[in-house]
Amino acid sequence: MGKEFDDSLIEINKRYQDLFYSSEVQNKLKKQKYSGYIHDGNYKQILEDILFKLFVRIPSSLHGNINECHPKKAEKVDGRIAVYSCVVGKYDRIIEPVYVQPGVDYLMFTDLDLPKNTAWKKIDITKFDDYKSLTPIQMNRKIKMLPHKYLCDYDYSLYVDGLIEIVGAISPMIEEMGDYGFGVHFHNQRDCIYDEAVMIKYAKKANMSEVKVQLDNYREEGFPSHFGLYENTILIRKHHDMSVCKLMESWWDEYLKYPTRDQLSLPYVIWKTNFPKESIYIMGDNINRNPRFNRGLKHEGQK
Repeated sequence: MGKEFDDSLIEINKRYQDLFYSSEVQNKLKKQKYSGYIHDGNYKQILEDILFKLFVRIPSSLHGNINECHPKKAEKVDGRIAVYSCVVGKYDRIIEPVYVQPGVDYLMFTDLDLPKNTAWKKIDITKFDDYKSLTPIQMNRKIKMLPHKYLCDYDYSLYVDGLIEIVGAISPMIEEMGDYGFGVHFHNQRDCIYDEAVMIKYAKKANMSEVKVQLDNYREEGFPSHFGLYENTILIRKHHDMSVCKLMESWWDEYLKYPTRDQLSLPYVIWKTNFPKESIYIMGDNINRNPRFNRGLKHEGQK
């Protein structure tokens, strides 16, 4: 099972995504959703949806050309690769990868028991010194942001949130990243953390009083609007790139300061530390249309 098999998996999943995100299927799903609201008498939710859709969505093209400063691509990955995720306190369920690439380690940081036939190797987080002092979400974010601390025996890592299904091989993504040290997706609808706060309030994803304090402080410091926004559910890092390690450590420090949404703090930290945005490898401008992954499952902890 080599490149041809990987290419076939990706092509099949691309066709699936094309079908699922077609206007016909999406309109059908919307009708089902609103029929459910009407059946339940949830007219307030319908009104909230309408008001939210009046909010101007930012085309991803405003992010600029993707990887316009892309360095020469590496022909082969030289080093150890780890794919990892972190599920703490039943916030997510364990999702098996569709394909497991030989020579790549699939690591699950968790306090849960894993299924017997899982592809994931368990890393027991209950043995970590700060397991009891951090909340489950904080524990997840620390492991998510600091792979060079937890996976120091590896040269590269690919982090996936618990709601992500891995479809294909890992090394092609790292090869495509070339000389970049950090890879992420652009947000597919917005390019501004201040606009993102509107969605957070609508979706009730964070304490808005804390978000307001955070963004008010960012404004006072001069952080600009439309600086950029990223989807942080899939991250690639080179562990020996010291500039990336410092960026990740600054991100973790900022998250501890404002434990709201990590999407809000990453652009700010990039700006604050003068980390060059052109040094970030963009895996795409719509994570839902990257055929190497599938996303869409709700967190177990969400209503």
